[in-house]
Amino acid sequence: MVKRKSTIIDLSHPLVLIVEDNDYILNIITETLTKKKIRFEVAKNGTCAVDSFKKKICNENKLYSLILMDIVMPFKNGFEATQEIREFEIQENIERTFICGMSSDKNNDLEKKCIAAGMDDFVVKPITPLSLSNLIEKGKERYSSQLLLSIQ
Repeated sequence: MVKRKSTIIDLSHPLVLIVEDNDYILNIITETLTKKKIRFEVAKNGTCAVDSFKKKICNENKLYSLILMDIVMPFKNGFEATQEIREFEIQENIERTFICGMSSDKNNDLEKKCIAAGMDDFVVKPITPLSLSNLIEKGKERYSSQLLLSIQ
């Protein structure tokens, strides 16, 4: 496998990919991110999320700081999209992106399924501003530790 050149992760200006098909939930998240002056992009389903992720890497050589991944969506659900993103990360030898599953279902088994599918965390919708801030920080911490490990 050829080692891919480093991708750019701007920790001072996070970029979030919101994968959500519900306009009400999407509006809550985008308003919160806008107020916090955090950049974001939107994908309305899992297929669009995977395409956006691959284009960001291949065309711009950049990674998202965080992907907020709805679980239940048309065309490709959050589990399938996450697994495809993880396979692409391995194939392209790039850093693991912080992916958080989202659902309005409070089922404890759902969180386990998210982790098993390759997600790093899980939140119940609607997501609060505090939860969103915490997730962004977790994403930053993930990349900070990966950068430190690659330097050592």
